[in-house]
Amino acid sequence: MPQGVGYGLPVELADRTERLNLDIDELSAVGRSLYALLGKFTGYRIAAVGWERADTWFDLDELRSDYADELAAGDLPGLVVSDDVYETLPGAKGFKTFEPGYQWIPYRGEKST
Repeated sequence: MPQGVGYGLPVELADRTERLNLDIDELSAVGRSLYALLGKFTGYRIAAVGWERADTWFDLDELRSDYADELAAGDLPGLVVSDDVYETLPGAKGFKTFEPGYQWIPYRGEKST
C-alpha cells in the first residue's frame, strides 16, 4: 500500500507523514502504471489495482456471489482474472485479454469523489 499518497483525505485522518496530494489525472496515471507492472507478473488468479475496492476482490466465492450483478454488467473496471477463473464466471461481460493467460475489465482511471 502506498504511504503518503492520497486524494481528499480529511485532515483529522492524516498522520504525521508528509503527504503528496495527487489529482485525478495523476492518480489515474499511477493506476495505469501499476497495471503495466501487474502485466509482468504471473501465477495469480485475481487482482485489482485501486484505492478503495482492491482489497475486497480477493475472495473468489465472494466475487462470484456478492459481485454477480457487477460481473454481469461488466461494471468492475480494473478486475483482472486468470483464464481458469474467467471460465468459472458465466455471464460475465466486458472482459478483454489483459496478458496471455489473463482477462480483465479494462481500467478506466480514477473518478472524483
